[in-house]
Amino acid sequence: MSIPPHTSDDTPAESQEFVLQEPLGSVLVRLAARLFDAALMLLAVLAGIPLPDSGRIAILVAVPILYETIMVAMCGRTVGKMVMGLHVVRRRDGGRPELLPSLARGAPAGILAAGPVFAAIVMLLCILPMVGDTRLQRSLQDRIARTVVVQRQRPWAARSTTEPARGAS
Repeated sequence: MSIPPHTSDDTPAESQEFVLQEPLGSVLVRLAARLFDAALMLLAVLAGIPLPDSGRIAILVAVPILYETIMVAMCGRTVGKMVMGLHVVRRRDGGRPELLPSLARGAPAGILAAGPVFAAIVMLLCILPMVGDTRLQRSLQDRIARTVVVQRQRPWAARSTTEPARGAS
């Protein structure tokens, strides 16, 4: 899929000649990756040592933000995105995002400590731009961080069981 490099919300620095050559991650695949990551983070928080209420709130805020930020900055994807074959890339050149854009993408994940209703509203507000952006399918976080999510491999669930394993003859 070839995508023109310039959109109305791109800054002049983003409107260089780079053209994205990879297919975009679909909304449903991205949602599945997010749910997988949420389950992992919930397990990490529940497996923690008993803490007072203020400690639990701090963990509920810190774990999701740190998880998303560190994984995207170091690997270009979280475990959920790995399972679903997704990668987060810089819009301007297709490279892996640096630490600050990764933090911009990860910050909304810390809202879970605010309660399920508030978290659902914020996540909906983050996702709506993705649904409305038929060209690049960028969420609010993607727009702020100047990233896009691409599908580099098929999701594990969609892989054929008849495909030979790597290294098998």
